Amino acid sequence: MSTSAKLSQMSLARVICSILLMVGTERSAEPYLHNFDMYTWIVVLSFVTKSLLTLYLLKMLDSIQKNIGEALACIVIFLGNIALGASVFDLCAFLLAVLVVVLVRIYGMAGKVKVDAPKGPTPVLDPE
Repeated sequence: MSTSAKLSQMSLARVICSILLMVGTERSAEPYLHNFDMYTWIVVLSFVTKSLLTLYLLKMLDSIQKNIGEALACIVIFLGNIALGASVFDLCAFLLAVLVVVLVRIYGMAGKVKVDAPKGPTPVLDPE
């Protein structure tokens, strides 16, 4: 089965479960989604986009690259909050996030050390 088919099945199951939970637990007299404004829909769109991208990353990448992707997503959210005026720039938090990206990238580039094991039976010392 292709990646896009698997992602659509996972997304469809998540949407159906969310709608069933909303219908089953909502006990308000007002219609559904009555308080949603533009900002709420922007948040919904960002979470849907993040979920689909995360599912794609989980399918296609290894764990090191996933960590880099999550750290970069934190940096983008951090810079987005600053651009929208929701928070002020904190150099310490920004440098920590960049440090995580750099260290994980260096770890991924390092590779494994190959140890040459002796061939044949394991040597045993005679206690005499």
